[in-house]
Amino acid sequence: MATTPLRISALDALLAALNAIGPIGATWRTDPEVVEGIPGDALPAPNKPRLYVQWLSTGFAEGEAGTRTHSFRSDFVIWITGVSQRDVLNADEDVLDALVASESTIASLVGQPWWHERCAYEPELTKAGLFVAHRTLYIVHETSHA
Repeated sequence: MATTPLRISALDALLAALNAIGPIGATWRTDPEVVEGIPGDALPAPNKPRLYVQWLSTGFAEGEAGTRTHSFRSDFVIWITGVSQRDVLNADEDVLDALVASESTIASLVGQPWWHERCAYEPELTKAGLFVAHRTLYIVHETSHA
């Protein structure tokens, strides 16, 4: 039986980390709904933030020239939707906290933590009454030919 691809395991680890957020209290600022996939065309008006988790791309890692192993970079995006900028910023803080708390899980899969890029505002849905941002992160992993 084939083993689970590393990108699927990483996606599962990311979903598990984000599903640990909530309820609102001493530790968490939000209690978001977590969805695998991308925000659809008609986003429902959220009564709480939503986190959409998407695999984005995989390619050779920078400077990769292996003959026995190859290094790959796999990018993931977390789309954060809310009714206000504050909802999204609070949810993003919870995302960061959850990812830091789960570093040992992803490190056990690929030997290093998630690498964070940035969280950026997406203006396309502002007229619809939603505030949307996306956080990009990636892992670097190796595949052996042996």
